[in-house]
Amino acid sequence: MGTDERTRQTGRMVALLCLAEVLSMTGFSAYPALLPSLRQAWGLSGVQAGVISGAFFFGYMLAVPFLANLTDRIDARRVFAACCLLAGIGIAGFAAVAQGTASGALFQAAIGAGLAGTYMPGLKALTDRVGPAQQSRTVAFYTASFGVGSSLSLALSGGLGAVLPWRVAFALLAIGPALAAGIAWAAVPPQATPSRDPAPMRSRRRALMPSLDVLGHREVRRYVFGYAVHCWELFGVRS
Repeated sequence: MGTDERTRQTGRMVALLCLAEVLSMTGFSAYPALLPSLRQAWGLSGVQAGVISGAFFFGYMLAVPFLANLTDRIDARRVFAACCLLAGIGIAGFAAVAQGTASGALFQAAIGAGLAGTYMPGLKALTDRVGPAQQSRTVAFYTASFGVGSSLSLALSGGLGAVLPWRVAFALLAIGPALAAGIAWAAVPPQATPSRDPAPMRSRRRALMPSLDVLGHREVRRYVFGYAVHCWELFGVRS
């Protein structure tokens, strides 16, 4: 295969993975966009509305250390596709089953966990398949797709909510993650799974747990702290 053909294939894969990331986020802004209808339907207080909103980020916070760590053990493509389906189930479940604060928070947490298994694992799937010379540009395109996805989610949710009952609007938004799973699975070539660890099962389970050893590195701590502050601001505004 010539260099030009490889470049075209890589560009096509990057474009489709960015599209998958955007589609995986159709439920991202659904709750805040449809909150006026939900507050009226469920009689939510400000605290109850905030609990449901915060559950999304709580699910993300709990899931992301495990799912990001899992991409060092299995192909990140598999994690991405599975968590697209998790997000879709969370959105569809919210549409069909949610009746108030507790059930709404549960499904929002599932949607948040789905995001945890798509954004960073998708980036890992990309960087695992793109050469060093192309990584800077492709990573920039992929990370920008997060902003596109969140904006599209807000526009779709608000548009659908203006003409349809909120449950129908939520249900239609579940199509996005399902499409994203199929696109990612088809567009991203599979990668060999790392060789099996011969260590006992207990040691392998420990390897899947998030490790705090990384915080022992001073330079890494600075990046972690800076990103944490960024997330406080970003997620606070979005909530």
